[in-house]
Amino acid sequence: MMKDVIRSLTALVTFLAGTQHVNAGVLGTRQVGGCAMLTGGTLYTYDVTSTQKNQLGDPVTSDWNCVGSSGCTATQGSTFTVGKTVTLGGSLDLDFEDIVAKAGITASVSITTLSGETGSVSLECPKGPWTCALIITPPVTILSGTATALNAMCLPVGDPQPFTMKLPEKMGPSGIMMGGHVDVCACQNFASWADAGAPSIVCPQPCNA
Repeated sequence: MMKDVIRSLTALVTFLAGTQHVNAGVLGTRQVGGCAMLTGGTLYTYDVTSTQKNQLGDPVTSDWNCVGSSGCTATQGSTFTVGKTVTLGGSLDLDFEDIVAKAGITASVSITTLSGETGSVSLECPKGPWTCALIITPPVTILSGTATALNAMCLPVGDPQPFTMKLPEKMGPSGIMMGGHVDVCACQNFASWADAGAPSIVCPQPCNA
């Protein structure tokens, strides 16, 4: 009987020694002997099936604007902010850090909000009573793949669920945007934006007052 007790204690010590906390994107997840014991949330394993770099992301309105009554040209860099978006699989508890690492693009994209600058431009606001700004379409990397939920024994549960996300690509030297597209747009929150002669592109967000 004493031998059985010793064996039990040895097994317990081995179990505890093999227990460590890991960053799996889920609070309360522990790695135990190569498997996960879930104490909250869902743990997934990911398969990245497509990585498309230097794609056009969702457009944003610049912080610069001007009234075209006397004619004006944007010549200086304009700042903007862009973040990640999930276009498919938004209800999944995705671990962006894990997915980006699996795709091998940790050094080139951001999984948080990113600020940048367009650099020098030369874009003219048509002469008229409207107000112009810049519409900035930043470069993004589009990742697609599947997420498969795991149970407490690290076995797949259910079918793989598809996901697609847009991640902003990191800026170049001095925070200047590399790639993407910049154009002039008409500010909807100012008068005359729909008049004939105004920029044909409408700013996606309100312009600065």
